[in-house]
Amino acid sequence: MSPTGVLEQLNALKVGEQIARMVVGALIDTQQIVGSGDVKADIHVRRVLGRLLMGRMLNPGEALEMTREMNPQTLAS
Repeated sequence: MSPTGVLEQLNALKVGEQIARMVVGALIDTQQIVGSGDVKADIHVRRVLGRLLMGRMLNPGEALEMTREMNPQTLAS
């Protein structure tokens, strides 16, 4: 199954967007699924990216968008 498929199934189970992204990342890291995924836009990612790029903390959507722009080949497939 693709990372997108796993993410959709986890979202359907309502595990939460951030937890679902972490699970997909762990499955990719352990080679249980093949592909690439998104960053988990936790508070640390949001704060550091925000300070570096915008001078303020980012919301989760902004953090995802910016990381996708920084490294577009890592989008979930």
